[in-house]
Amino acid sequence: MVQSKRIEYIDAIKGFAAICVIIGHVCDGYLNSGLFGYGGFLYVLFKAIYSFHMALFFILSGFLFYNAYVNDDGTIKKEKFKPQLINIGYVYIIFSVIMWVFKLLSQRFVNRTVSPRDILFIWAKAISPYWYLYVLFFCYLLAALFIKIKINPYLLLGIGLAFNIFSNFLSNLGTVSELPKILYYFLIFMLGCFWRKRTDFFEKHRKKLYIFSGCSIVLLAVVWPFSERIDKVPVANIFVAVGISFLFIFLFEKVKALGNNRFLQYCGKRALEIYVIHCFFTAGFRVVLNGIGITSSVLSLILNTVLSLFLSLAFDWIVKKIKLHSLLFKPYQTLKKRETK
Repeated sequence: MVQSKRIEYIDAIKGFAAICVIIGHVCDGYLNSGLFGYGGFLYVLFKAIYSFHMALFFILSGFLFYNAYVNDDGTIKKEKFKPQLINIGYVYIIFSVIMWVFKLLSQRFVNRTVSPRDILFIWAKAISPYWYLYVLFFCYLLAALFIKIKINPYLLLGIGLAFNIFSNFLSNLGTVSELPKILYYFLIFMLGCFWRKRTDFFEKHRKKLYIFSGCSIVLLAVVWPFSERIDKVPVANIFVAVGISFLFIFLFEKVKALGNNRFLQYCGKRALEIYVIHCFFTAGFRVVLNGIGITSSVLSLILNTVLSLFLSLAFDWIVKKIKLHSLLFKPYQTLKKRETK
């Protein structure tokens, strides 16, 4: 039976994934700015995190999509699905505009500058880092469509695999469109859906999945010396990303110190808020910490990550206190409440 109640270890691993996103962006910011050179500890950490962290997010997103928006009989909960789809689109547009203005006003300090063209074409190409919301929107649409026409789950995974393979031939298109990312991550999103729908299958084949996760680590070690970004290596990227993601999922499910960690659960419940706001802080602290003379890459990484995380959580707390949270993150529900008054 599919239930939509919160699952604590899923919240915890969402929190872990959100922190990985912050660390990844802090490393990426320092490496691209050249403040500490391009290599060393920051490069190793960046390369490791980028081998799996977004795949982990999409697996969890697929799991939660099926958990919250699919009925026991396999039909879509339209009354819940439509508002959430609108919310995702709204959050993507609003924060893309805010980020565009932020980057436009601070061109001297950001690694990736913007132009008027970027805001005009956010319907096709996302402003970094909000491509996740753009791709998630279309994963929701595609998953709902295929579920509505009642495609066999195994066939649906096959379609996702075909999309994934095809995405590797569209890498040049990635400069002007998010289509390659949509095709690549749809399979991973559907794996999350399949995991929620067929938990019995995953339990039955758990030992094989452990072996698969172990093999993904071996593959990561083999590919590591030959590629700057594992997630850019066709075929190897999907195996490494999915295998390591499920390894962390198994760890959080079985190790209570991880799955029951209250701080990670707290962060996991605010993963969206952390995701959309943290980049404003990571970019700012990169400049500030360098300005006050911190020359250690490790210390700068730790301070930037901790400060960006806690200020993102503080932002969430403040907008809830002043009753702006729903307007920013759940506009559909906010508008409906006003209509009923």
